[in-house]
Amino acid sequence: MRTSARTGHDPVYAAIGMFLRGTRLSHNLTQLAVAKRLKVKAVQISSYELGRTKVPLLLFCQWCQVLNLDPGETLNRAYGAMVRRSS
Repeated sequence: MRTSARTGHDPVYAAIGMFLRGTRLSHNLTQLAVAKRLKVKAVQISSYELGRTKVPLLLFCQWCQVLNLDPGETLNRAYGAMVRRSS
C-alpha cells in the first residue's frame, strides 16, 4: 500500500477512518462514547478516524460491532469510496 507523500497517511486507513467517523456521527455518538465502549482513549479514536494511526484488526471489528456494521462490508465500502475519490 502506498502512503501519501504529503501526509505520510495510508489512504486505505484514511478511508476506513472517514467511513467510521461518518457512521459514528450518523448514530449521534461522540468520540468519547465510542472510546468508552472500546476501552481506549478518545484521542485514539480521533487518530484512527483521521487516518493518522492504523486501526488494529480486533479493534476495528469491535468498533464495527459498536456501530452495528459488518466488518467485511465496511472494508468494501471504505475501499470503494477511496477508489472513487482517487479517480
